[in-house]
Amino acid sequence: MKLQDMTVTQLKGMAKEQGVDGYKTMKKQELIDILDTQEEKKVDKVKPEPKKEKKKLDKDDYVEIMNNTSGKYGYIGRSGFSVSMSEYGDVVEIPFGELRRMKAENPTHINNAYIIILDDDAVEQLYLGNLYHNIFTRDEVEVLLQNPDKLEIALKKMPNNMRETVGSIAIQRLKDGQIYDMRIKKVVEEGLGVTIDV
Repeated sequence: MKLQDMTVTQLKGMAKEQGVDGYKTMKKQELIDILDTQEEKKVDKVKPEPKKEKKKLDKDDYVEIMNNTSGKYGYIGRSGFSVSMSEYGDVVEIPFGELRRMKAENPTHINNAYIIILDDDAVEQLYLGNLYHNIFTRDEVEVLLQNPDKLEIALKKMPNNMRETVGSIAIQRLKDGQIYDMRIKKVVEEGLGVTIDV
């Protein structure tokens, strides 16, 4: 649903969600203008930052990874190294050497995006650049869930687990009334082959 087609109450609900100051007294057009601006800011936030100087990671350097499953994530490597996270978006640091070992011994955790590596240097050193064009961080997922056209394109290219995680988040938010745009519902239903009752 476009902002122009929403009621003042719906617009105020979105403005409240996004932390807009003074939304209670705003008129419809003011709300539309400020929400459009908020949307642009969010899109700008996830644009790649200018290239920073590349760093050659050592096996003992710590790298942040994020749980990209809709529930608990656990991993135990052959070396005995283990990591666990309890919910989507949890972040832990692991040694780069363990991450490299994970890629060699059990690549499905990385290739299917059960975890997201949050260090660009690590992604590059593990030769995962092409894969990471279709993997989205938590902030990037937030932007996708507000843009049905981008979501539709992205869902087709994501690894299965990434698609399921994004779908799970969208379904929950549709059911909770946090997502108002029924185009998102349609995109998720078609992209995942499911029916969502809201």
